[in-house]
Amino acid sequence: MRLFRLLTCFLVFAVHAESAETPMQPSSVASPCDGIPAQTADLRVVKNGKTFDLQTQNKSTREWRRVLSSIEPIELARLSPDEQFLAYVINVRVREQVAPWLYLQKLSTGGREVVSVLKAVPTELCFNADGTVINLVPSSGSPVQQDLAEPMRFLKPTGAKG
Repeated sequence: MRLFRLLTCFLVFAVHAESAETPMQPSSVASPCDGIPAQTADLRVVKNGKTFDLQTQNKSTREWRRVLSSIEPIELARLSPDEQFLAYVINVRVREQVAPWLYLQKLSTGGREVVSVLKAVPTELCFNADGTVINLVPSSGSPVQQDLAEPMRFLKPTGAKG
C-alpha cells in the first residue's frame, strides 16, 4: 500500500510538473474561488448565428465590445483583477478528439496563449488576487493552481518591463 501511494504521488507530481499545474494544499475553504470578487461582472458570451462571441462591457459607456469569436462554446470566461487579461476554456477538436484548452488573452492587444490542455472542463475557474495564478476547480479531485508567468511573458509587448 505504501509503495502504491509513493507511485501515485510520483505520477501526480510528474503530470503536474509537466503542465505547470500545482495541486493546492487542503484548507478549510471549500474552493479557492470562494470569497474572490466577481470576475465575470463585465463579461458575457453571446451566440451569434454559428459562432459564440465573448464580449466585455465598457464601464463608462456601458457598451459591449466583442473581444473573441469562436465556433466552439466559450466557457468559464474570467477577467483578471487588473482587467488586462481574460481567461477562458474552449473545447478544441484535434483530429477526432476533443479536449478543453485554457487560454489567456491580453485585452489591449488581442494576443492569446494556450495556458494548458485540461483533462476535463473545470466546474469553476478564477484568478488569484494579484492575477498571476488561475485556480481551477475540477468536478472531482483537488483544486489546481495554474501559474501564468510563462503565458504572460509571451503576451507582453517587446521591450516591456516586468
